[in-house]
Amino acid sequence: MPGREGEHPNPSGRVSFYRNRPLETTYMKQTRLLVILFLVFAASQAALAQRTITVMGDGTSAVKPDLATITMTVTAQDPTVQGAFAKSEAAAATITKAITAAGGSDFEMRTFALNPTYDYSQPTSSPKVVGYTLINYYEAKIRDLKALPRVLDAASGGGATNLGIDSYGSSKSSKLKDEAVKEALADAREKAEKLAKEMGGTLGEIMSISDKEAAGVGGSGGGYQEHEEEERRGMMGRINPQEVSRTVELKVTFTVR
Repeated sequence: MPGREGEHPNPSGRVSFYRNRPLETTYMKQTRLLVILFLVFAASQAALAQRTITVMGDGTSAVKPDLATITMTVTAQDPTVQGAFAKSEAAAATITKAITAAGGSDFEMRTFALNPTYDYSQPTSSPKVVGYTLINYYEAKIRDLKALPRVLDAASGGGATNLGIDSYGSSKSSKLKDEAVKEALADAREKAEKLAKEMGGTLGEIMSISDKEAAGVGGSGGGYQEHEEEERRGMMGRINPQEVSRTVELKVTFTVR
């Protein structure tokens, strides 16, 4: 007897049922994969087809300094190491009080050197240690340049030697950075606009910004490289007391429409 719709006869005489539902074949899977690959390829080709321009931009900002850092040494001698340190600390306390009263601040020790003193008066291959010389190297900040001469006089009167002006600075250093970056971006945009015009297009948006140093090693990121015109640890004659500047060099990539 013929079975009903959905029934399948089998040799055992039993009746089995099945549902008419579509099954995902291997062909359908392959087709779907090909469609995805095509879309990815098309997107990558569109990205590659986008024209870009990469230029370097320079910017410099300068102000008159209003800060200074001075350096000095404090020397103490004593037959013992402990005594040399005690004398040095006492001298440093005197100098700190003197320069603070004169308008200085942030009196700090950079480093020190302890050297033994030998007695060479006796004809022997091993001279005797008769004492120690402790040399401490200090620095102090001057936040009012009008007080600079008074602070130097005070430090010298307190027993400091080898006085010098280490560097000049500005309390507006963060503003200097911002202004230099703006100038560097403007310089880069001006150069890029000229190149885009030569290409027959117009300049688009910024795609990336990196500093010169990062670009040189293949890195990237929104940074910038700063260069101080005066050297931070330079000689007195190489420090410019009239100007503190920041120079920024940026590598900027623009799109071209």
